[in-house]
Amino acid sequence: RPPPFKTNAGAEVLALPPAATAASPGTLLTLQGLASLLWHTAGISEVRGGIHFRTAPSSGALFASEFYLAARAVPGLRAGVWRYQPLDHSLVLVRAGAPDAMLVPADAPAALIATAVWRRSGHKYGDRCYRYVLADLGHALENLCQAAAALGGGALLLPGFDEAALAQRLRVDEAEEGVLAHVLLHAEPMRLLPPRQSLRAAAMAPSTLLGVTAAIHAASSLRGDIAWATTRAEPPAAAPPDPLPLIAARRSRRRYVERPLAASALGRLIDAMVGPPSRLSDAVRLHVITHAVQGHAPAAWHWSETARQLVQARAYGADIRSRSRAAALDQDVVGDAAAVFVLGIDRERFAADAAGAARGYRHAFIEAGLMGERLYLGAQALGLGVCAVG
Repeated sequence: RPPPFKTNAGAEVLALPPAATAASPGTLLTLQGLASLLWHTAGISEVRGGIHFRTAPSSGALFASEFYLAARAVPGLRAGVWRYQPLDHSLVLVRAGAPDAMLVPADAPAALIATAVWRRSGHKYGDRCYRYVLADLGHALENLCQAAAALGGGALLLPGFDEAALAQRLRVDEAEEGVLAHVLLHAEPMRLLPPRQSLRAAAMAPSTLLGVTAAIHAASSLRGDIAWATTRAEPPAAAPPDPLPLIAARRSRRRYVERPLAASALGRLIDAMVGPPSRLSDAVRLHVITHAVQGHAPAAWHWSETARQLVQARAYGADIRSRSRAAALDQDVVGDAAAVFVLGIDRERFAADAAGAARGYRHAFIEAGLMGERLYLGAQALGLGVCAVG
């Protein structure tokens, strides 16, 4: 088992101001705004039993994700590549000097690059490691996107980038820590334009050290100088509720009261999950198992994208809870819940990804995490308990 945090090794460290407890629009690209963004993405929200829990959930509380900030033009912050250190809420200098266009395109002041330290998850989950770190990262990225919007700016998840080139610039060893996401930060809402060149899969040999994890990462990686252009996006017609207090208070709850879930609450949770357009993949499918939901029989349901409603797939009897618990490898949290949300991935959809099926696989698991975090935050707003199960 590797250490849960990277060491600074004598590098320059910049202490960040405390994260804001409420959003201040227009402040994203300030030192205070970035401090709030980073804490709400990956900060430590609770220490219990020797575990440093973060603002986003992680399978087994192992927290494989690392976040690097490439800053070109941020007032109060020296230009360079920095790594966020959650343990003391600081930035550690990785590389001084203005980052090149591979890290931060000319029209963006800054970017975040997310990686995963494979062994943090892999020492426990083995060949399932890649799936877990992708879904975990999706949860954190949803927090990032919502926090960036609340701070008046925009965060754009790039569907294509050269992992090896970024790893070199971050000074990380790809065999131990792989690049998984690249996010452009802007002072206002933006949207991506289609790339001027096609994305191409990497012709790289996987490391033999990490088996399946290395093979999937190699297969889902891209190569080439992929130039992305952006344009201003229409701001939302009405400002959404401030997500920062919800992110700060979010916890995984494994014990529930024996009370049926209101049908209106179920509807609001589904709206939160499927309302926004997908960020990376349209392959994720939502299903719901209703154990105790007012107005719904004990049954399994599919969410119909065309009808925009739940469609019953199969009715069950009084044994539905025991069936759900058994399907979840006898985890009580699943059998005890009033409703179970199940995310599936449509193989034909992810295989049709513009960057290829392997990249589509990666995008789909990250998208599942994005949807899962919207469920967490929607439930937090309603005073409901949620626990993600891998």
